[in-house]
Amino acid sequence: TYFMHWLSKYSAFARGFMAWKMNCDAAQLAARFPFNNMYGNQNQIIDTHKKITHKQYLRAVETNLSILKNYGIKALICLQPMLVLRDSTLYSPMEKSFYFDDPYARILHPVVVNELKNVTSHFNVPFLDINDSFNSQAFKHQQLFIDYWHLSPLGSDVSAQVMLPALDSLIQNLNHNKE
Repeated sequence: TYFMHWLSKYSAFARGFMAWKMNCDAAQLAARFPFNNMYGNQNQIIDTHKKITHKQYLRAVETNLSILKNYGIKALICLQPMLVLRDSTLYSPMEKSFYFDDPYARILHPVVVNELKNVTSHFNVPFLDINDSFNSQAFKHQQLFIDYWHLSPLGSDVSAQVMLPALDSLIQNLNHNKE
């Protein structure tokens, strides 16, 4: 697999093979861990997630970061905000109208954050959890979402303001390395 990662820098066939392989792995795991049966208690949710994650989304993140690194492309990984992870006392009236509870997102959020922190630190890539910024009192009763996870213009602006310092740092490092 690592050879194919390396080869994907030079070969469209290798990139295609890697995409096919990841899809096959995801399908096999989905068959072994049917999502409709896996949720019971909080520990079962986390255990099942951990069994699946390394062959699915974390593998895809690692593959993408590896390819970007091979091409000398800097990356910034951000965890997209979700309404369910926002403090409900801060919701706008519109957000209250389309809110629905997703206990799995709340249970898995800290697990996913830790997984992404580990992967991004391995590749020396900055990681931001945008959800934290959406819980600021400065945005109380302001609409940051237009539905469960799509952002309003204000939500997009908040996200951009959170990402800007990390992007500035990446750009400064690129400019510094050119000198």
